[in-house]
This record gives sequence, structure tokens and C-alpha cells, in this order.
Amino acid sequence: MGYQWPGNIRELKHLIERLSLLKVGKNIKLTDLPHEMRLPVVNGRILEPGKYSFQEVISSTEREFITSALQMAGGNKSKAAEILKMKPSTFRDKLKKIR
Repeated sequence: MGYQWPGNIRELKHLIERLSLLKVGKNIKLTDLPHEMRLPVVNGRILEPGKYSFQEVISSTEREFITSALQMAGGNKSKAAEILKMKPSTFRDKLKKIR
């Protein structure tokens, strides 16, 4: 979920009030949120079905995960592979693919 909150605090406040009235004494689940708030976001793009192909979504997500792991590992590829619970050889192959 990566909703941008265009209405800022006011929009968030109204959503919380509405959910608290509808879900008295119960947990709020992701499915209780409006559809547009549940769509995944990668690289600032809302990944709405029909707007992007399945392969574009997978490739974008892979790129984001690999890049983040490399940053966390300080550029160390072996450590990044470990963070992602991936074989180092698989990590190197995926890294070549995204570069």
C-alpha cells in the first residue's frame, strides 16, 4: 500500500473516523480500506491492474528489492543476497538482468 494522501491530514482523519464507526470493537483490515488505497505502489507508480502488464510489475518489484538490499548491504552483493535469502549466483544473475 502506498497511498499518497492528496487530502493530507484531513483525509486521513475522516478515514479513521469512518472506519472506527463501521468497525466498532473489531480490528481494521486492509480489505476495509477503499480500493484505491489498497493498490500497491512501486517507484511512485500505482500498480493498477490493466495499466501495467504482470511482467512490468514483477520486474519493477524485483528491481526495487534488489536495489534496496544492495543499499542495506553497503554495496556488498553477497550480503545483499543473504538479506534477500537468495543464492549469491541467483542474485548476481538478477542484478545483471536489471542493469
